[in-house]
Amino acid sequence: MTVRAGGIVGQSSPGVDFEATTARPSRRRFLISAATGVLALAALTLRRGFVAPAAAQEPALGPSLRKIGEIGSAGGRLQAVLGTSNIARRLPGKSESIVLRHFWGRDVLTGAMWPPADDREAMNPGPTLRARVGDFVEIKFFNAIDVSAFGDDGIDRGETGKADGCEVTKSFGGDTIYPLSSDVFPNCFHGSSTTNIHFHGFHVSPDGLGDNVLLKLRPNPQLKEDEVGGYFDAIFERTRRGDPPRNWRDLPLDLTALQEEMLAAYDDSATWKGEPGTLPTANRLLPLVKEQVAAGMWPQFEIGAHPFSFQITPFVQPAMAMTHHKGATTQPPAVAGQAPGTHWYHTHVHGSTAINMYHGMAGVFVVEGESYDDKLRVLLPGLVEQVMIVQQYAEFPPTMVESGKIPSLMVNGQATPTISMRPGEVQLWRLVNGSVDAVCKITDFRPRDETTSAPLPAWKQTAQDGVQFDPKTYATRPLQDTFYPLRNFAPGNRVDLLVQAPALAVDGQSAIFDLEIAVDNQSIQPLLTLVVSGEPMAMTLPTEASFPPRPSFLADLPDDEPPIVRTIKFSETSKGPLIDGREFSDGGYDHTMVLGDSEEWKLVNTTNTAAHPFHIHVNPFQVIEVFDPGMPEEHRLYIPPTPRPWQDTVAIPRKKNGVTAPGYVKIRHRFDDFTGSFVLHCHILEHEDRGMMQLVRVIPKASLTRHH
Repeated sequence: MTVRAGGIVGQSSPGVDFEATTARPSRRRFLISAATGVLALAALTLRRGFVAPAAAQEPALGPSLRKIGEIGSAGGRLQAVLGTSNIARRLPGKSESIVLRHFWGRDVLTGAMWPPADDREAMNPGPTLRARVGDFVEIKFFNAIDVSAFGDDGIDRGETGKADGCEVTKSFGGDTIYPLSSDVFPNCFHGSSTTNIHFHGFHVSPDGLGDNVLLKLRPNPQLKEDEVGGYFDAIFERTRRGDPPRNWRDLPLDLTALQEEMLAAYDDSATWKGEPGTLPTANRLLPLVKEQVAAGMWPQFEIGAHPFSFQITPFVQPAMAMTHHKGATTQPPAVAGQAPGTHWYHTHVHGSTAINMYHGMAGVFVVEGESYDDKLRVLLPGLVEQVMIVQQYAEFPPTMVESGKIPSLMVNGQATPTISMRPGEVQLWRLVNGSVDAVCKITDFRPRDETTSAPLPAWKQTAQDGVQFDPKTYATRPLQDTFYPLRNFAPGNRVDLLVQAPALAVDGQSAIFDLEIAVDNQSIQPLLTLVVSGEPMAMTLPTEASFPPRPSFLADLPDDEPPIVRTIKFSETSKGPLIDGREFSDGGYDHTMVLGDSEEWKLVNTTNTAAHPFHIHVNPFQVIEVFDPGMPEEHRLYIPPTPRPWQDTVAIPRKKNGVTAPGYVKIRHRFDDFTGSFVLHCHILEHEDRGMMQLVRVIPKASLTRHH
């Protein structure tokens, strides 16, 4: 094996012959796609749609919504090969292709690949994954990025021992644009060829082979799938038996030996960035891995490939728990199961999350279940789903290129795509905000022609962040209340909508509407276009009485004040984006929670620059109070009525000039089922990479000191 520029290099993605994309760019490109102009946010009014003969639809429409390739489960198992590698893509508004990183995937059962071989230059998200509650997730994950393809020594500086590990960008005149004076390694943009996967919205273990965002998988494009596939299959089988590996020593010995061999080759390579000599002692990975394994921890660093192996947590009614426990699984029944709904996955290595997300490294993960999807399909036979992920694409974050403009929003890699529906048809739209920094609000449908008579499409929200509404919440239509402070569609948020196309008065006519969003409360822009035409359909939106009830584990948390109350402050100072006045510190825990405990947290935003989207992994929470200084005075304090929605991401309102008090959100959550280490952070990922993140852990009741 040979080592070059931050990774073991050779062929590209395992199991697929990707074309070579290793040409060095002649220079960094600094221009980011133009953002939309700033407009005043108008009050919502009832509007009517453009009606015209179907043959004369004007103005021109965007492309039909691209359906992203999907890998589904079968027989209770989601079997996939996912990977990261280089790809040549043409960014929006650019005339030439550049080398970026991307997610690719293969369905183990069918062999189908995403992206397809003839569509690699398109701005494609990762493949959509679809499974059911209780299914086993069995993913062979590969990092096949060739670091040498990215040219200069800005990439992977920290990993290769540079004194200043931050990525570096310069102006055409040679002046340093980035890093900023406040950005100091590791809280800066860096190491963008190290990857992992965060399963956002999943109630599973945060350690080991689960939703482990502390994993740092370094690249090895030379590693073949058949070198590790058999070991991974043995791990998957063990997990299905109810006895998943609990630590590094539980893995197949030949697999851990192979990892140690690759780690040693990484550490002892003869050349780094063209400079002779081995890695500095402080940057060598194998000694650190051995130290962590000896301490009973899962090691943070691996090379080339990693298995994700876990069950999507089923909930068993307490009366059935004993019977279930005596069945195939040896795991105790869960206190709170996985909520079925719209979730997603994305890369999540501190310092490189924003760069890789701007390259498109995210995808939708739909979890189906009896309490939600199955019951909606009974209510609405023939229900069509539209799965959509909203993203921004750029070579670098705007902070790195002195750009005040945010990259344009795209849906499934397309600008303002078109969805077709028949009059009266109802569809389920699953929307994921996978952008890096666009805090949005869904406003309403706007007709292309204000003067004609077609009614607006009807739409009702059914779930927030992949967790179904209670029927009473569904009936109140919270997203359509102008003064509802939780109507943000912020980075990390998901909303499920039932959309019904309007009936048209005359056969053969059509109507065109744009679904509009407000970005950062300023810029109103169309997200996608709806075209209504064709034969009418007789479908009816569910009523409150018919809407599926929430399962018992999604009942409201008690109103009694919990024993532990915390205040967590988000701020931006001369030291950069901070939480509780501190930058992120890898290895130092900011909060320790006890398994099964409920806590109340007050999330405070002292800035007037951004509504920071708070996100915590593993367990969702309920919002019990919001103070929004930007609302009219009589609407600033909001107490959500019961039953309360559940969510895992919430935008904390910003301060407003003239209002002394900062914005805040109070949440309650319970730490059920899983001990382990994970993070909370701002989901404006430029802030997270630059320090606005904390390391937290949940420990068993039996011990407040033992590390897990």
